[in-house]
Amino acid sequence: MADPARELSKPDINPDCGSEDFCRDPWLVHVSSSGQNDTIHHLWGLHGSPSFLLAKTPVAAKLDVNWSKLTAEEELSVTFQPEPSHVFGLVFPHLILYNDTNDKGQLNRSEDATLNLNMSDFSWTIVDTEYANHTNGGWASVTFNTTAFRGTPLPNDTNLSIKMFGYGNDGRSWKIPKLMYTPTSAQMELLLHRLVLNITEEDLEMTSDDSISMNGYVNPRWALEMVVVSSEPVVHGQDEDEKDIQLHQSTSLDDENSPGVFHLDEMTTRQSRDHKGSGGYLQWRPVSYLSDEKDINDATEPNLDTLAPLPKPLTLPLRASLAYAVLGEKMFQGNLSLASTTVSFGQPGDGFYTESYFTSWTVAVGEGQAPVEGFSTMIIVVISLGVGIPLIIFIVGGAFIGYRKCRREPSLLGED
Repeated sequence: MADPARELSKPDINPDCGSEDFCRDPWLVHVSSSGQNDTIHHLWGLHGSPSFLLAKTPVAAKLDVNWSKLTAEEELSVTFQPEPSHVFGLVFPHLILYNDTNDKGQLNRSEDATLNLNMSDFSWTIVDTEYANHTNGGWASVTFNTTAFRGTPLPNDTNLSIKMFGYGNDGRSWKIPKLMYTPTSAQMELLLHRLVLNITEEDLEMTSDDSISMNGYVNPRWALEMVVVSSEPVVHGQDEDEKDIQLHQSTSLDDENSPGVFHLDEMTTRQSRDHKGSGGYLQWRPVSYLSDEKDINDATEPNLDTLAPLPKPLTLPLRASLAYAVLGEKMFQGNLSLASTTVSFGQPGDGFYTESYFTSWTVAVGEGQAPVEGFSTMIIVVISLGVGIPLIIFIVGGAFIGYRKCRREPSLLGED
């Protein structure tokens, strides 16, 4: 059953920030998706550790930003009145460059040389916003691009970008891997294009020249550290298979929307799995692409490590995030549902990052229950024809044989 369409607002960049110099940076983009009973607030922030959140509030709730506190990276500087009933999202503390010594496609910290880059060291700007609203929903998007790393401008053809989409209705993205979306979800497209960094303790060199190695690594790959945050309370004493945030995979019977990919991966909170009308989820196809064409021949894999509790070293970068501005110190007191993991991009034999200097990955971030994949109209028609035509032939053929038999029996009786 489709979710009712919602009224989607235009992207509001740094709401009520004023004319201060820091208001030019993408501290906070706000998009609201208002329904009959509640409002979903999309909160996207690229200052510090990039954060992408959904806050569920009563319909009339108002966003309040204390800009002096937010720019000082203080907790609870972004609030709502009344408070949200649920907050869910993800934070990216580090981008990791590693040397995939054994060409496994997945980061192994005990074997691979690694270089952790604080995402807060990147400078970001908004290069594009789009908005379309209609009676049956609509959509809004914002594209964030990096401009510098540790104050050094990036080459013109280097592109580390994140494009966020918010929606006011159910549907499916027109861009491969064509993930489903709902009026309570967002989608993120991550792109690492010609991102070549050579870093030592003393200096930093950035170049797009293919002849330059990446930090001396022969087999370089990128990985992304990811923290999933939910305001749901932790359930203590749970079994290993009943973690508050779980990762699971489902199998699809067709690959119409993502050629060559027959699986769908999900990360869900307890309330989302229990169908309590709340909770949150991440959903993605286990595929990333090595070119903008997103052809099956240019596909590789995003490999996730096992979900783990929040390690203490992440406390500092998380305090420099929009998630901390919304949830505050509760993130570190063991009362909220948090999990950390690492997404490594690549698979054995794909030539490493320097083969194409291109990696893209798409993931959906949603409130409530994840949408369930079903057969498209075309697949249903094909299956119906495949089953129906032989069945019709069987029925017609059987009827014809029966008819012939019935016609012959009277003639045989007449001969007697």
